[in-house]
Amino acid sequence: PGALRSSERMMRLIGDLLDIEKVKSGMMEMNRERISLQKVFESTVEQSAGYAHELGVSLRFEATNTMVNADEQMLLRILANLVSNAIKFSPKGGTVKLSVKSNNEVVTVTVEDQGVGLPPDMLDSVFDRFQQAPNQTSRTRGGSGLGLAICKALVELHGGKIWAESQLNQGTQFRFELPQSN
Repeated sequence: PGALRSSERMMRLIGDLLDIEKVKSGMMEMNRERISLQKVFESTVEQSAGYAHELGVSLRFEATNTMVNADEQMLLRILANLVSNAIKFSPKGGTVKLSVKSNNEVVTVTVEDQGVGLPPDMLDSVFDRFQQAPNQTSRTRGGSGLGLAICKALVELHGGKIWAESQLNQGTQFRFELPQSN
């Protein structure tokens, strides 16, 4: 199983790299539609529940009736990456929370954890390829180092932006903005 797991990880890595290149070269096809963030949150929590349970982390989201104009598969992928990162860096018994705020122009989605936080000098570079936060937890779960780079590429493809806010030992909030759907 070790070799199989390694080759699966390698295939994922190659797929992720190809997707980043596709976005950069304008070849990534996007299927924008009006999507309920409530539905996307529900799917994300459902998909991540097993991993969260395994690490003793709870997932919750604030109910919302916010709609966005987005590609649903891409949005699910962005959230899956952000949520699995948040779970990975959460302490046992911690909570990962999804929420959304909107004004007339933009919708801001936040994925918040109660982990050790990011050092200030990593808040920008954490979105670069193969950058991984120094993991002070013993729960090093690997990962391709491309999850956040993909999030950034997909958010930017939607005309949005993504950033991180963090205080050491108080957790991290990953936020991204998308244009509001009327």
